[in-house]
Amino acid sequence: MGTGSAGQLAKEVGAIRAILDNDATPFRMRLVPDAKTLDLLMQDDRKVIAKVKSLPDANSNRLLFGKQVKLYADGAFFAQAMQLESPGYSDGHKGEWIMAPDRLRRLVRLWWTEGYDIHIHCNGSLALTLILDSLEEAKSTHEGQDQRLIVEHFGVSTPEQVARLKKLGVAVSANPYYLYSMADTYAEGNLGPEQGAQIVRLGSLDRAGVPFALHSDFTMAPMEPLFLAWIAVNRVTALGTRMAPEEKISVYKALQGITINAAYVLRLETMIGSISEGKKADFVLLAENPLKVDPMKIKDIAILGTVFEGRPYPTDACLLCNSSDNEGLDGSLTPVPSGRYSHPH
Repeated sequence: MGTGSAGQLAKEVGAIRAILDNDATPFRMRLVPDAKTLDLLMQDDRKVIAKVKSLPDANSNRLLFGKQVKLYADGAFFAQAMQLESPGYSDGHKGEWIMAPDRLRRLVRLWWTEGYDIHIHCNGSLALTLILDSLEEAKSTHEGQDQRLIVEHFGVSTPEQVARLKKLGVAVSANPYYLYSMADTYAEGNLGPEQGAQIVRLGSLDRAGVPFALHSDFTMAPMEPLFLAWIAVNRVTALGTRMAPEEKISVYKALQGITINAAYVLRLETMIGSISEGKKADFVLLAENPLKVDPMKIKDIAILGTVFEGRPYPTDACLLCNSSDNEGLDGSLTPVPSGRYSHPH
């Protein structure tokens, strides 16, 4: 989602379009410009705003810039560089700021006033407080007109902050892989058992009515949406430990987190994320119904293929492709009047 540049943005966008804009690529990309880096490079708000406003001129069917920017609060979760409120880390070390607090406040105010959705990388509770305070300050002078602030990652938080998220109308794009990969180590180490177990508190968001989606932050985690849903539903770590069961969510809410809510945080919910008239015909074919299998088996459901913009892309796991009565077929799927897909016999 977020994007930076090696310094030749036009060529890079052209290269991405060359990959995306052909029938062999069954996906599209929403690119969100890194306003932090643009601010550093240009050091002129007017030039940065003009640059960001020009980016949608490069849009194609599958490469999409929108009215959105990306900012950064604190350091990485895996490096224990997130900024924490008291009691902090048990060994006494401090986290790091990616953007100094004053600069983050200034840019939140700037882009909120410009009417842009703001996505902010945030891992720790102190960083989350800074973001919420910054938004509150920005809204005190400019209430806004339908723009959204999205907290990205959502590692360590408090119940009080969840209430503020709801009050301020903030949405969350959470990375549940933090729990799977790090909760055991952090609960036994620098976060302590309570804070370590409660990372990525999705159950609290659900009960408060805060919109949330799930993401992998690839390459920080596998690009496997069903695996993310499995973690959110079961809250089981890589070592098999069940952590803070009160922060589980239902299978249905987890599926929303990787479909319509994921579309919402990218402001694409009128285009994708659910099957309805007027939207893109994008969906995945699963071998089993996630709502009916044992929740512990959700991550193991076979993916048979993808339908992207109405065109089928079967996988090697397709049961029809591998069945003996279809031997000699080319493996393609053909639309039939019922709206389902079958092999041409």
